[in-house]
Amino acid sequence: MRGTKLLLGSLFVWFGLVWCVSRMPVGELFTTTWCTYCDDAAYYIDENFPPIEPVSIIVRYEVDEEAPFDDYDATGMNDRVSTYFSGSYGVPNMHIDGTDYGSGPYSTWISTLESRAGTSAPLDISFSDLTEDSVEITLTLEDPAYAGTHQLNVMIIEDSIYYSAPNGQTLFNQIFRSTITNSPYGDNVSLSTVKSPVVRKYALDLHPDWDVNNCFVVAFVQNTSTNEMLQGNRTPLLRPNYMFSVAPKFQTVSSIAEDTTANMNSTITNRGVNDDTYDVYADLLLPGGWTANTYAGGSSFSTFTTLSIVADGSDVISATINSNGISGSGTVRFRISSPNIPDRVDTVEFVLNAGA
Repeated sequence: MRGTKLLLGSLFVWFGLVWCVSRMPVGELFTTTWCTYCDDAAYYIDENFPPIEPVSIIVRYEVDEEAPFDDYDATGMNDRVSTYFSGSYGVPNMHIDGTDYGSGPYSTWISTLESRAGTSAPLDISFSDLTEDSVEITLTLEDPAYAGTHQLNVMIIEDSIYYSAPNGQTLFNQIFRSTITNSPYGDNVSLSTVKSPVVRKYALDLHPDWDVNNCFVVAFVQNTSTNEMLQGNRTPLLRPNYMFSVAPKFQTVSSIAEDTTANMNSTITNRGVNDDTYDVYADLLLPGGWTANTYAGGSSFSTFTTLSIVADGSDVISATINSNGISGSGTVRFRISSPNIPDRVDTVEFVLNAGA
């Protein structure tokens, strides 16, 4: 992996005598591979989180010992459990910026992350240097009311892990892999002076089981007395000039009614350093008499279009499928590629079952 330097800007807003930065909220989901509701929660997040992923964070802790996800840093995972729970607790459970949002509704999790994103935060976190061996993080206090000693947590999470779980879940995203702070319980940092940067540098100890193309470094600072989250940030572990992701890649709508209309969408995210323009093809695999409309970036197209997305930006592809009173099963298939990434084509399928 080539050494890469990242300088992430922040949005500054004047509030009285205090400069405040734009918040990136942190959702921490505690879940298991045997819980049926956990599969439902994961599916909901996979479908609804991508549009707000550029401005918010989710970390998923698969806490059951039978699954393979705690093999790398069980101590770090258990520390996050003990931060919020003592004794038994239910799953799935979501905490957002340190506040318990329980087992749902799942829509509240997403709407809370969305509403908190971009609000003012008392702390700026930036990844001032990222190489194949280490990450350097700069913390800058913006609000003197939050001066004090807080806990810095830095961890690696991974997307697109395929595993056949007992609850039926097969795709795992935002999975906690390992804490990389000096202590598995996070490191205490003293933030005493406004506009005085505090820098921490950590080695990246990567396991060969992890796909670095799907890994991210997540950092957040928390008040250990109140559990209030001051700020969070995330960056791809590997950031080439051109890179993108698409999620979700498969959706199905089933209805007992023969006359059914379904709307489905997926988000393309530009994870590369450079702006890019993507080729988007749409294939309609529909029964006779069915109709479908396809869109990219909100604009209708029939067979082919291009979609330009700035670095760190995202946009949506979508389809509306209408069975027109005819029972059967139909698919709209999108094929997405970048002329700057040879031999890679991502496929998205939207399936409607009408009269099922």
